[in-house]
Amino acid sequence: VIPEPEKILYGDIDGDGEISSIDYSVLMRYLLEIIKELPVQKEAADLNGDGIIDSLDLTLLRRYLLVYIDKFPVEER
Repeated sequence: VIPEPEKILYGDIDGDGEISSIDYSVLMRYLLEIIKELPVQKEAADLNGDGIIDSLDLTLLRRYLLVYIDKFPVEER
């Protein structure tokens, strides 16, 4: 039996199963190099799917939290 790969919840940066302002704060702290590692797989923070975690991903997370978008570009692939 081959185990199924774990499903990534994009935007859940702190690993609590929800996307919230706490995730925004954790991602900002990571980008500012206040923290060195993310508590989840880095793929969860790559919200545009370009392979790089940067301010574009932070902007997408903010737009999601403010309900300007209802899903992330990486989910459309």
